[in-house]
Amino acid sequence: MVDAGIVQAAANYAEAVRETGGNPRTVVMSMGPSTRTHPSHLGRGQWLSEEVLQWAGLDVTILRMAAVFHEDLPLFSTQSVRHESVIRNCFVEKPVSWLNALDAAEFCVAALLRPELFADAPVHYLPGPEFFDFHQVAKVFSDVLGRPVHFEPISREAWEKELLDLVASPRAGLLKADMSRHITACGYAVAQGMERGNTKYTDTDAFRRITGRTPITLHDYLTEHAAVFR
Repeated sequence: MVDAGIVQAAANYAEAVRETGGNPRTVVMSMGPSTRTHPSHLGRGQWLSEEVLQWAGLDVTILRMAAVFHEDLPLFSTQSVRHESVIRNCFVEKPVSWLNALDAAEFCVAALLRPELFADAPVHYLPGPEFFDFHQVAKVFSDVLGRPVHFEPISREAWEKELLDLVASPRAGLLKADMSRHITACGYAVAQGMERGNTKYTDTDAFRRITGRTPITLHDYLTEHAAVFR
């Protein structure tokens, strides 16, 4: 879960490291939208926090997870899938990379325990093992739930309003306003073709190559959590 305050947190961490007099290996689980010009304010904040850690001279490896997490789906789509059998967002028809949070964590463990795998650069883009548009995601939902689920593309403004209305309701769960604005900005960036500049976004074999094991698929995840959407 991304949230506001990341720049101050990075500065506090860097100062704590400097005060202790050591330089521990630091691995940052970052995100694809971590750029200076991304439309998401949290993406820009993440980028600046990483700059702070590097300016401080820390031994830092930055892993930008260039994917949508499986775990995002319950945040944004539980109510619409459960009650309307529809997924609505502003990613339009564009495919995105999909990654499980446990697998993202294992990328970070690999970077801590086997730094030689990431020694060629301080920043790495790590996509998930699957590339789906939301029509295909709806098809996976349909297969798992045993009923038709479809995808309805809407505007960035309409999706942001829908999510902020959800945040203000008793059904918000873990969804917060900052996260709502972030994900709608990410959807807008994908729809506008702003997220495809790095060719490594399509390296879907990265997880298997780095960890040596089979990744968790979207079908696996939705099957395990099907009750959430029923």
